Amino acid sequence: MARWAIIAVFSLLLGVAPAFAQKSPKGSATTPILITAEEVNYDRARSLVIAKGNVEVAQGPRVLRADRVIYNQKTKTVTAFGKVSLTEKSGDVIFADRIVLKDDLREGVIQNFRMLFTDNTRVAANSAVRTGGNRTAMNKVVFSPCRLCPKDPKKPPLWQLKARRLVHDQKARDIEYFDGWLEIYGVPVAYSPYFRHPDPTVKRRTGFLRPIYGSDDQLGLFARTPYFIEFGPDKDLTIGPTFFTKVRPAMFLDWRHRVRNGAYDIRGSFTNVRRLDAAGDRSGGNQNRGHIFTRGLFDIDKISRFGWSGGWTTDDTFLRRYDVSSIDTIVTTVFAEGFKGRSYSSARLYHFQGLREEDDYDKTPIVFPLIDFSTIGKPLGSDGRYGRFSFDANIMGLTRVDGTNSRRLSLVGGWELPHTTATGHVFRIGARFQGDIYWVDVVRDPDSAVPVSKFSGLTGRFFPQGFAEWRFPLVRELGNVRHVITPRVAFIAAPNFGNPFKIPNEDSLDVELDDTNLFALSRFNGLDRVEQGIRVVYGFNTAFYGNRGGSTQIFLGNSYRFTNRHAFPEGSGLDERFSDLVGRIAVRPSRYLSLLYRFRFGTQDLRTKRHEVAVSAGPQWLRGGLGYFFFRNNENNEEFGNREEIFGSLAARITKNWSLRASSRYDLDDNAPVSWSVGAAYQNECCLVDFNFTRSFTSDRDLKASNRFLLRIVLKHLGEISTSQ
Repeated sequence: MARWAIIAVFSLLLGVAPAFAQKSPKGSATTPILITAEEVNYDRARSLVIAKGNVEVAQGPRVLRADRVIYNQKTKTVTAFGKVSLTEKSGDVIFADRIVLKDDLREGVIQNFRMLFTDNTRVAANSAVRTGGNRTAMNKVVFSPCRLCPKDPKKPPLWQLKARRLVHDQKARDIEYFDGWLEIYGVPVAYSPYFRHPDPTVKRRTGFLRPIYGSDDQLGLFARTPYFIEFGPDKDLTIGPTFFTKVRPAMFLDWRHRVRNGAYDIRGSFTNVRRLDAAGDRSGGNQNRGHIFTRGLFDIDKISRFGWSGGWTTDDTFLRRYDVSSIDTIVTTVFAEGFKGRSYSSARLYHFQGLREEDDYDKTPIVFPLIDFSTIGKPLGSDGRYGRFSFDANIMGLTRVDGTNSRRLSLVGGWELPHTTATGHVFRIGARFQGDIYWVDVVRDPDSAVPVSKFSGLTGRFFPQGFAEWRFPLVRELGNVRHVITPRVAFIAAPNFGNPFKIPNEDSLDVELDDTNLFALSRFNGLDRVEQGIRVVYGFNTAFYGNRGGSTQIFLGNSYRFTNRHAFPEGSGLDERFSDLVGRIAVRPSRYLSLLYRFRFGTQDLRTKRHEVAVSAGPQWLRGGLGYFFFRNNENNEEFGNREEIFGSLAARITKNWSLRASSRYDLDDNAPVSWSVGAAYQNECCLVDFNFTRSFTSDRDLKASNRFLLRIVLKHLGEISTSQ
């Protein structure tokens, strides 16, 4: 018999309209029922509508499908038999052999209950009772988000929860277990008389997070049980009390808040422990230790915003001792910035807290304010034939408790004209004018024979520069390869003055020549120092591009200064008339191999000054990396000096679920390892097991070389279980 449907109108013809327009307990009319089936019969004597063959009963957002459905007008119940499924508004689907429902399909009894959530999590039970349309109580239940074995569906999944009784409250979005067991591959491993967790629809909620357990040589065994508090969809707080066997407890906090125009968070910790000396031994008394980190970003309007980032800690080693962070300087900045057309402006404050043993807070500067403005003018004339102007302004205030103080106003104006000839020659000419006014306190002359020679007061300078640059890209075809070679020459002229000792050097201390700044108008990275004199810069770039995507690029360059007068520190690569030779080689023949080599050699003796090698090779399932770094003594860089390291990493995906990784770093200068680690992970649709072991060989005062073991187990919907030592 052809498929046909009975809707509310057809029900009126059969005299069963009351069954489809009954009043709910609250007095509102029930939602009309739409029945679709291959065969529909009506038993007037018993007030039954009997539908057979691919039956579909829809009422509101719920849809019931079965082989056979009986609707009882008197009891207002729907009874379904054979391959029954009930699709909820949320998308979850209930399966059963037999189901009896009433009250808009909201209440009923279900035999051989199975449920599939939208994320493919499964629940099965011998029977279930549904009440209120949102609460289902089940007996003899199995819950698991793991997929069943396609070859043997009866085989236990990787993990599952079994319970004598389970209650799923869709309104509260909770799943409660009574007499529950956790099974791994069918083997019981844990029992709880009562257990509760959010259902798969919950993303965040107040409650305990996964506990963390571990051990540390100096802290002892420790345990942290974070508690998450949801104050609303826009803010939350995580409290993490941590208990140790060798020291007193510590409290960790994390507050997050999102507002209409931005967001911020505040993280911190506090503890009161025994005071230790530099060797890590108790030195008497107790001390408060802790830290605070915070950041925020807020939109003021469509073109401007403000924010901050940074923090503070009570002492130098707390962050590393309690595994909070490995940084050696805390940089705190508060800023506001705006973007409009071709212009940018910003105002910032900087505070630095050095965590190295040699850092002296009284000599560390506080920068306030630091104001920058930059704009690029529109092209002049048609097609920009007259070039364009640019303008930059900077205001800086820098103070110390003990040492030089500096206030600066800097104005920089420029003009630039690019031009390309019909034969392919590319020219660029321009000029730059920098004017600076300084008001300084206690600036010492490093070249004076008088130890206390110093200056305080007002000073300044005007520094012009002119430049001209030429490039000539040449291209030729070599079969399947395109070869591009580009010689490049620049001539830069400036006066032989501009760096008097009265102007302190605060932002141009760390200077090093490399392939990225060879052609810059000033190789200093700040405004306190200018590059004086006349020089010529030359180099070439050659590249090979394959039709299938591979490429090789080579750059080599050098510069020559016509006078000996300069302000560059020894070891920068710019302290001789001929600068060091710098270059870069980048090879990428395919997506399976990439090589980057950057170098710097002395011009006269070709003595190695710097090597930097990075290699990455292998397909996605087996990827390795190797790096080498060599840095010859740079007296201007006290942090590194001579440095030579080699480091490597390897990541392998053994199977679809298993992966391995390893990494190591070795100090060739000291002939000692820095650190190494190995790890393995198993991940599928329902769990993650991650193992990692790290050995660190560094030490600093009360911090010693240490081992750390981490085992992280994440069960979907149940949070994480982590142990470390």
